[in-house]
Amino acid sequence: MINKYLFLRYALPCAEELIKRKEVTKEYVEEIKDCLKSNKKIKEDYIKIFKIAYSYCKEIGKKIKRNAMDEEVIRKYFWFEHDKVVDILGSKLDCKVFPGKIEKIEGEEAVVITPMGKRICSLEFAKDIKEGDFVTLHYNYVVEKISKKDAEILWKYKEHFI
Repeated sequence: MINKYLFLRYALPCAEELIKRKEVTKEYVEEIKDCLKSNKKIKEDYIKIFKIAYSYCKEIGKKIKRNAMDEEVIRKYFWFEHDKVVDILGSKLDCKVFPGKIEKIEGEEAVVITPMGKRICSLEFAKDIKEGDFVTLHYNYVVEKISKKDAEILWKYKEHFI
């Protein structure tokens, strides 16, 4: 299934790095956030500002004969390949995507148990999340709800990166 919203929920936490490098303005990032929150139509330019993630998704998609914005492709990149890119670029551990379990929800934030311990994360882009749900995190954002099985696979895989 093609899901540009999923791509942006995973990619958007990296936007702070793009702002620091002056590749995009804070106002433009706010426009994208507004689009995600209100389910407005996604402009193709929104996707393309995340050049590295987009190019990797295109490559993965080509290899498995899927669209770059297919959910399987997006998850394959952010769950497994993104960490390698982060390491090459020398970015922070926070930039890696981790699994977690929602322990407690407090307004627009959640306490999440992760392989790195407890973290307080924003629920800004993840709706319909409940205590006890398994999720993925990028920076300090909950990205999406995932199955317990996927969480266990990711947890085991990510333990090697800590």
